[in-house]
Amino acid sequence: MITFLRLRPADRISDLGAATRRREGTTVVELPHTDFVAQALAGGILAVVADPTGIAPGYVVDPKAALELATDGVAGWRITIIHDDSAPETVLDALARSEAAFLRAGRSSVAAAARLCAMPGIDAGVSVYVNDVDEAVEAVAGGASDLLLRDWDTERLGALRAALDGNLVERTAFPIGLSYDSVVSQLDADAAAVYLHLTDGSGVARPRYDWAPGKSEAPSVPDHRISMEWADARWLTGSASDGYDGAAPAIRSILHRSLDGHRPDVDQLELLLTARGDDVDAIAHVADQLRKRTNGDKVTYVVNRNINYTNQCYFKCGFCAFSKGPKSLNLRGDPYLLDLEEIVRRSREAWDKGATEVTLQGGIHPGFTGEFYLDVVKAIKAEIPGMHIHGFTPLE
Repeated sequence: MITFLRLRPADRISDLGAATRRREGTTVVELPHTDFVAQALAGGILAVVADPTGIAPGYVVDPKAALELATDGVAGWRITIIHDDSAPETVLDALARSEAAFLRAGRSSVAAAARLCAMPGIDAGVSVYVNDVDEAVEAVAGGASDLLLRDWDTERLGALRAALDGNLVERTAFPIGLSYDSVVSQLDADAAAVYLHLTDGSGVARPRYDWAPGKSEAPSVPDHRISMEWADARWLTGSASDGYDGAAPAIRSILHRSLDGHRPDVDQLELLLTARGDDVDAIAHVADQLRKRTNGDKVTYVVNRNINYTNQCYFKCGFCAFSKGPKSLNLRGDPYLLDLEEIVRRSREAWDKGATEVTLQGGIHPGFTGEFYLDVVKAIKAEIPGMHIHGFTPLE
């Protein structure tokens, strides 16, 4: 896998400038010192700095400074070491002791940097600035695994992806695969929030598009595409695979076995869930085949009524649909608790209008015991034996 970073070097940046860069696709600004880190974060992008004495999300420093940062407790995934004129032994020592994520090289020194990163115990990738697709391909051939891109538009990214046979994933200031705990333990709240906003659950840069579930506009990919990872014309107009031959070998093996009736194990499911690009389309195609084998083209539905018997709850779950906002905003609504007779009446009303199912859910009322839920089910079944009951929430 080849990663790339959309990076913008700058001496200074404002909130507005950072927000503008973000709209253009940049995720990271590289600064000489920490004076403008707050402005970068306010504009929605991460900052890396050359000054090891200040506080910043990430650092791009020489070998000596990398060791100082490591001594101060800075995690290696926040550190990029510059492959400078230091002796190879010095660079290698800094890579090993700091556990730096990247070794940044010039295009003429990619091969030398790659040899250092290939040494036992070193887990850094070779990072290099490239100006065009040819330079990128040459750098990857020489051993680079991370490409630094400045002001690349979506069409050039599409050409680069094609040149690298699709083996391309966008990162932010840090390597892919960081755990949430690692991020929040190392970064301050503002930097962690920006990082989490920029990335998906695997640490890959989140694709940018205006569509979201619930919005009136159509998704930004045509019907024949499933993955929204890319936005270039080459991707949007290209033909998605109608099979799985073009998928990565590990993905292809799982899909082949699935079509033969073998369930994926947990490790294989995790691999499928990390798929990107063409692999996503291949998985969707096989899933659709399996769906058709199981259910044909029949679509079933149920006429259902949701009955929420109380909005009173002693839990404080942030996602709860019963709590619309602070009481001071007068959005929560009045507390209520339906009695058994009203729950049964609503169930009967639904049955008379053609419903065959009621969904029961509500807040965890401080007065409830398990008997309340049993009483509700018994009362509905006594009145309407044929009604299917779909309940309750996991907390209930």
